Amino acid sequence: MPHFIRRFVCGGLCVIFCLNIVSNLKSLNSASNIEVNVDNKPHDTQNVNKDITNIENKNSIGTKSTNPSGDSVWTVLLSVNDAYFDFFSNWFFFYTKLKLNLPIVIMAEDDKVYTKLKTVCSYCQILRSGLNLHEAYDFKSANFIKLMSQRPGNVLRLLRDGKNVLHVDADSVWLHNPLPYLNTFVDVTYQLDSPKSLCMGFVAIKSNNRTIKLVEKWRKRMLQKPRQNDQVTFNTVLRNNQGIIRHKNLDSRQFPNGRQYFVAFNTTQRSGVVIVHNNFIIGHDTKKKRFQKFGLWVL
Repeated sequence: MPHFIRRFVCGGLCVIFCLNIVSNLKSLNSASNIEVNVDNKPHDTQNVNKDITNIENKNSIGTKSTNPSGDSVWTVLLSVNDAYFDFFSNWFFFYTKLKLNLPIVIMAEDDKVYTKLKTVCSYCQILRSGLNLHEAYDFKSANFIKLMSQRPGNVLRLLRDGKNVLHVDADSVWLHNPLPYLNTFVDVTYQLDSPKSLCMGFVAIKSNNRTIKLVEKWRKRMLQKPRQNDQVTFNTVLRNNQGIIRHKNLDSRQFPNGRQYFVAFNTTQRSGVVIVHNNFIIGHDTKKKRFQKFGLWVL
């Protein structure tokens, strides 16, 4: 075969081969679900920032968070002694109805309740505190303050382990899932005791360097003056860290204190409540009777 004919045939075969490759690549691309940025333009970061801003604006006090991480893992932390084991059992009944399946850590404040808790909640982590206070102690009594003074250390332990802490009092009832209301753009979200004071009965604290330092300061103050009110002290430490700690309160229409829910609210207002906290009343039996009166006691 003449030389120029061989060159022509070889060139033609190469062109056909290349065209087949291009055709196959196009077929693969059309069958794929992967989107290709063919014009190589960068993503519209302005629109992304607008979306984030819109989420933050919607996530105002008392509204449900539209951020998917609002349902991120929170570790529920409670402290229980034998006298208030019935209140824990009541809380646990309402909690299990919500089917949230959150990790639960319980600080057992005496040997009796430690044994009881082991039989009630098999998946809970039961930790024995260094105390042995099993009776019902009135608010502001010496032993009550001693029990409450353990809170900073309990919270700090979990935060240092990288766990987001949802600190809860056992004299409460969860009627609805509170997780969508937690503001994931802040470090601390809390129920109010009064317009200028948070309540430790429901506080969500994200684990990060800022909150760990905050709780370390809280614990240090409590160790220096162990007879002071732990809630008052935490409020003071939080105010002293304005600009460092990002925090926000929950709407009292969904998260009222005991005086609001049991005294001030009417039936319609109570129907919109997420969590009922049985505070602003002193004594185990009086708390129990009030729960019973409002149909919030199941034992």
